[in-house]
Amino acid sequence: MLDAIRMIQVEDSEADAALVAHILEKSGFRLHRRVVDSEEHLDEALRDSPWDLVIADFHLPQFSAPEALKSVQRAIPDIPFIVVSGVMGEEAAVAMIKAGAHDYLLKDRLERLPAAVERALDEAAMRRQKQEAEQKLRQAHAELETIYKNTPALMLVTDRLLRVTKINERLAQFCRKRAEEVIGEPICGVLQCLHPQPESIDAIPHAHCSQCPIWTAFANAFQKGITGDSFEIWSPIHGAQEGDGHCLLISLGLMGEGGSCEALFIAQDATRLKRAERTLQNTVQSLQAALAQNSVLFQEVHHRVKNNLQIIASLLSMKARKCDQAVSVEDLKDCERRVKTMAMIHEQLYSRKDFQNIDFEALVRRTAPELVASFDREDAIQLRMELRPVVLTLDQSIPCGLILTEAITNAIKYAYPDRKGELVIELDCVNGEVRLRVADRGVGLPDVSMLRSDSLGMTLIQMLTKQLHGSVEYFRKAGTAVELRFRNMFAGEADVVGPLASSPAPSSPPKAVMALPKQDATQPVFPIQNSPS
Repeated sequence: MLDAIRMIQVEDSEADAALVAHILEKSGFRLHRRVVDSEEHLDEALRDSPWDLVIADFHLPQFSAPEALKSVQRAIPDIPFIVVSGVMGEEAAVAMIKAGAHDYLLKDRLERLPAAVERALDEAAMRRQKQEAEQKLRQAHAELETIYKNTPALMLVTDRLLRVTKINERLAQFCRKRAEEVIGEPICGVLQCLHPQPESIDAIPHAHCSQCPIWTAFANAFQKGITGDSFEIWSPIHGAQEGDGHCLLISLGLMGEGGSCEALFIAQDATRLKRAERTLQNTVQSLQAALAQNSVLFQEVHHRVKNNLQIIASLLSMKARKCDQAVSVEDLKDCERRVKTMAMIHEQLYSRKDFQNIDFEALVRRTAPELVASFDREDAIQLRMELRPVVLTLDQSIPCGLILTEAITNAIKYAYPDRKGELVIELDCVNGEVRLRVADRGVGLPDVSMLRSDSLGMTLIQMLTKQLHGSVEYFRKAGTAVELRFRNMFAGEADVVGPLASSPAPSSPPKAVMALPKQDATQPVFPIQNSPS
């Protein structure tokens, strides 16, 4: 029962209208009502607001119930319409019911009115719910039909015997058949499976069917209730190897219950994706094979470069042993040391299997003792190395390593020509700037003119510093210090928090500074020089 009823009364008697309202209110109805006595007033009321009920007298002086019913049906087709009359024949009552009235009552039996109103309102509510449900169902069917017809997926429905009961147009095109030609066929035939399915779900499948992904998914769905997992088949697979034909990615869902249960198969044609995947895998394999070959080739190149440099060093060493002139012997030994430094850089590059990064700290730790040993001074020269981790590129490692070789060579030659002494090597990188310092406490350089010497060693240091786009400084007090500074191409990657704690702070002695201008990095490492070292 509604809490409040919006009601129109078609009545020319105020007393009769009030009596009807009194009876309904007495039964518990709350009313919002409007009384009209003509077709014009009725049409106006119907336009004003929605209504729940119309109660009409059968006969009015200028209006009647049949005419009122037609007006109401035009405006609100499903609203309950009840006829209340003082005198009404049976034929007239039947005619009104046939015309669409929901009930009729005589005015001397109005005690039945509340029940009639409640029943009419309940029936109207049920009709509205049914209409709404039917409308939603029609919309759902229309949406599903649209999806079924226009989806790019292959869709088919089968019964419990895996016989096709419905397919969409996309699958018909895939099979190259009309839809009606496919209905009733087994799914294995439609998808061109190699083996037919068993006669029923309860039959024991053949050995080949137990391995069929369609049969397995179907059996799991019906017998175990397992659905949702997609599986892959190649169609056609009869007479062809897997990977030929069309690749279908299939998912399965159940529809209905009991014996009427059907299965919905949805298949995506993934042939292009699978072929693209296969092509991509082949490309990746080819690239990996090519990368492996290039890696081997690159390692072999480095190995051969190192070996060839070692051969050069050996030849120079042999030549030095056979040379009678002391100056020429020392020249050849200097060349030997330079070539060995390059060989060690290439050897580290090969051993690390990193073709761009050089651990320069490790290179210094190995190069310095070997250089001292090459002068047969390892017992006389004490090495003190204060090094921080620094990583350089190959293009920076070779010139920096050669400058280190020249600095150590000059220190051994001129600082401690015939006595014991100490050689200090410092290496760090602060704020992206590499600092390499080689210092001794020997006799020092004779004069500043040595810095402008055209000897091979000094020329090499100058040219290599330009190649590094750096600067070199010479400190001459209580010995000689050579300090090289340049910007690390890996700026920031190998920086330390600050300089070494044990590194001596730059003092303020007289110093000779060679701030070398920037030069194209493509300039050769070894300038052609004929002057002696």
